[in-house]
Amino acid sequence: SRLATRYSFGKYLQGKYDEATRWSAIGADEARRAGDNEALAYAYNTMHLAYMHAGRAEEEPYGELALAVYEEIGNLRMQGHCLNNLAIGALQDGRWDLSSQLVQRAAGMFQRVGDTANEANSEYNRADLLIRQGRYTEAAPLLRAALRAARAVDDHELVALVLREQGRTLMGLGRLEEATARFDDARPRFVSLGLPQELVALDAAQAECLMFSGRLDDALSLASAALNRARALHATALVSMLLRIQAFALLVAGRHME
Repeated sequence: SRLATRYSFGKYLQGKYDEATRWSAIGADEARRAGDNEALAYAYNTMHLAYMHAGRAEEEPYGELALAVYEEIGNLRMQGHCLNNLAIGALQDGRWDLSSQLVQRAAGMFQRVGDTANEANSEYNRADLLIRQGRYTEAAPLLRAALRAARAVDDHELVALVLREQGRTLMGLGRLEEATARFDDARPRFVSLGLPQELVALDAAQAECLMFSGRLDDALSLASAALNRARALHATALVSMLLRIQAFALLVAGRHME
């Protein structure tokens, strides 16, 4: 079970969500056969991530099931991870109040067990919510704190994520050159980590920055290439984001019939 689920998590990180869901289902089945609740919770949590990032409806509420099992066995750290993941799902569904509540619970859980790195990740998720709400000045200090913590514990993925979100924050504040510098810093980090979905999200943010800078053709070119990659990854949330950016750029350019 644990081997199948670890393999599934690797496929999830590669953006291969169909394979991730298949292998996590195998992991869950093996865990049930073995009566291993911790392995079952791990499989459920991975299934939740794969379904969520693929934009597919779950057959069962795997995130909630994982959290319930971790609560039953008393694993506080993994409860924090489940709460974080549920917060991301609520954010994507537009349930912002619920997302805020869940991510604060996650941060409190990580603080209880002294997990500074994952507490920083929760702060990053809080900032992501604020950015989506256009509350850039509130997001900025959370991102600075998350970046300090991520660098202190050598969490290279979180460093790249925070740099990207700092770019989005600076873009929202109209500081476009500084935003571009953050995006340029994040890009090679995502490449070296092999995170294709995060690279597409970075391209979406950079395309939007190009659009606000008046470079409409460059914005459309970057968004179009990123859209093809998002579709290949079956990343529904990113597809919708890129279509919005494309549409707005075409509107600004006065190209209404494309």
